[in-house]
Amino acid sequence: MYINSDNDEYSQESTSSKSETNSIYYLEDRTNNFKKFGNPINKNFENLNYYNKEKELNDEFKKSFNNNFKLKKNSSEVDMDSTDLNVVKEKEDVDSESSISMLSQKTKRPKINCNEDFREEENDNKKKIFIIKKVEKIQKFIYRKDYFIMDFKGNFLNWLLEKLQLLIDNCHLFKKFGKTNFHIANRELYGGNPKEEDNREFISKNIEEVFTLTEKQKNTLTKTSRQIANEEIINKIKEYYEKLLIKKERDEKYLSQSKAFEKFLEFIKIPIKDALDMYYDSEEFQKFKSNRKIQYYDKMFYHERNRHFSLLEKNNFVHLVNLPYYSDKNKEK
Repeated sequence: MYINSDNDEYSQESTSSKSETNSIYYLEDRTNNFKKFGNPINKNFENLNYYNKEKELNDEFKKSFNNNFKLKKNSSEVDMDSTDLNVVKEKEDVDSESSISMLSQKTKRPKINCNEDFREEENDNKKKIFIIKKVEKIQKFIYRKDYFIMDFKGNFLNWLLEKLQLLIDNCHLFKKFGKTNFHIANRELYGGNPKEEDNREFISKNIEEVFTLTEKQKNTLTKTSRQIANEEIINKIKEYYEKLLIKKERDEKYLSQSKAFEKFLEFIKIPIKDALDMYYDSEEFQKFKSNRKIQYYDKMFYHERNRHFSLLEKNNFVHLVNLPYYSDKNKEK
């Protein structure tokens, strides 16, 4: 009985040792397989460390790999349940590897050729310029006779204003009155008024009358301050000029200043129809005449109602104003 009991114990021990040995061999095989998968996975994770989420996944994977895939020294410490978990882990890691490889392909940037990009940008600029020029060619202005008249009169009055300001500056009034600025004529009466009857009155007035206001106009118009300021400047020049006439007889140094005053006072007495002749000969009119919109207006004006004359030719504004009225209301007058 004693011997048999020993043999039974011996047989039990040998059987258990064999099972442990088989378990160790099984784990070694599994571990070698996992090492094969571990190397490329680690490489992919290292290549994607600049992604925050991949970096966290990499650290988690390394920690799990070290805990689960390394062989332990004592075979008695091997846990068979962990091997089953590792099989699941292996499948998850392979899936993550494929997703990471796809992510790396998406993040790859194509090679840039600077010369090609520069040519493309240059071509785009040429296309834009071509499109802009094409739009300018097909651009059409809306013509109306009153638009043309207002543009013409507005440019003429601006030219007159520049001439008046230059003559005032030559008078050196700033020494006595400070900086003196002359103002544009009232737009409601002149620059923005294309009416036939008013244009006839316009060319019959002189420059002073156009840049100032009558008492009736002061009471009826809403914006009068600039024209009232012009009147004050003219009155100051007239008063000071009378004093200069006396001073220049005593001292010749006032002679040049008195001449400057004379030029201004003579200029503001010029009739508008004569000032228009001066305007047609000016550089300012040549600029106005070369404007594409004005050229288009003049072409339409030429053919409208069979006029067959250009407003941009000398004296033709006066010629237009003196023509019979087109408006039925004015014909009755």
